Amino acid sequence: MTMEGVIADQFTFNMLIAKCCETGEMSKAFDLMRLIPTTATFTSLMHILCKDANLKQALKLKGIMEHCGLKLDVAAYNVLISGLCANGDGVVAFELYEEMKQIGLWPNTTTYAVLIEAISAENNIIKGEMLLRDLQERGWISWDWDGSTQQLNEGLIIAMEKISSLRKNRRKPKISRKTI
Repeated sequence: MTMEGVIADQFTFNMLIAKCCETGEMSKAFDLMRLIPTTATFTSLMHILCKDANLKQALKLKGIMEHCGLKLDVAAYNVLISGLCANGDGVVAFELYEEMKQIGLWPNTTTYAVLIEAISAENNIIKGEMLLRDLQERGWISWDWDGSTQQLNEGLIIAMEKISSLRKNRRKPKISRKTI
């Protein structure tokens, strides 16, 4: 490319790396990655690995990324959390959710939607309560829990409806006055 007068930028490298991953040419992707690694590059690779259910390798890339001094952003965490939840590993997904909050990143609607679906599938009351309390602290929902599984499930449904509405409208959440 450079020989023809075209200078490759980060976007170009990310696209090339993503295409190498999609076609199964991971060694070429890793070779390209050595030239100009970015958060977006790592996120693209982790996405492909998660789609292929290669979670161990995706988590290894997270470590390599951090070792290179790059910080995961919300999109990178969402890729890993989604991949983990899709493959039934809600425990590690929630660990990443907690890590993300600890380093000051705010989970977004995608993060919450994926985690709510995982909680519902696993019927995990403890994680469900924690997630709903987090949503309440952020002002996305109002929720008073009496300790019943039914009310927890109703809270998760309301939270998911709110998140779906936010995603559809792409706007900032307003505090809900509805209590359950």
